[in-house]
Amino acid sequence: MLSENPSRVLMSEGAGKTIVWVGNKGNLANIWESLGAPGPAPLEYGDVFIVEPAPSGPPSVIRRSYEP
Repeated sequence: MLSENPSRVLMSEGAGKTIVWVGNKGNLANIWESLGAPGPAPLEYGDVFIVEPAPSGPPSVIRRSYEP
């Protein structure tokens, strides 16, 4: 069953777990917005962002990049 807000389902069902979510330029901006994550979405090649939910307010984000 598909959800209209898959990021909300993922965050609620994955609470307390480690989740790896790989997106693309076609869906990451929408995912980022629905998570309420601060700053720009990770849209460049090699962007690796770690999003951690906060007890209240927006999630925290650790920004890294990978270069081959």
